Amino acid sequence: MKEPRLVRLLKEEFPTREDRIALLLAVGIAGLFWFFVKLSNEFPTTWTVSLEYRLPEGYAFLELPPTELEVGVRGPGWQLMKHYFFGRKPRVRWALSPSPTQPLDRMRLISHLESSIGNGIRVEQIHHDPIVIRLDRAARRKVPIVPRVFVHFAEGYGFREPLRLEPDS
Repeated sequence: MKEPRLVRLLKEEFPTREDRIALLLAVGIAGLFWFFVKLSNEFPTTWTVSLEYRLPEGYAFLELPPTELEVGVRGPGWQLMKHYFFGRKPRVRWALSPSPTQPLDRMRLISHLESSIGNGIRVEQIHHDPIVIRLDRAARRKVPIVPRVFVHFAEGYGFREPLRLEPDS
């Protein structure tokens, strides 16, 4: 089998095994320095952020608000890499007031995000239309359930005790 051209060239330029090992070591160290320098720069990326809402007692959503947001962030490569490998998904908890219509203030949302993320990572943009939360008083009713069920058994089979229905909610 014919050797690849690069291998042949390396063997000609670096004839001993020690020379080739020294070359690979120098290239590896240079690559490591390049990697360290590159990660000290700032990079933009997009994260998915969880939104959690705390409803006031006795209120419910008229329509469900989004539970996740796409957010454009920028930060040092080290911080972004650390967050990617070891960080949790960013989460914002939002306490709602009992007013019927509430817009989520974009600037407060960004400041909440930046305080939960920390470490020099900046939120540059939120990839979502303005969020307006609509609330209404929660209503509960008990509705009697009267089943129209006729249970028949074959000859020799029957109930051991009367049939009893219990709803799970």
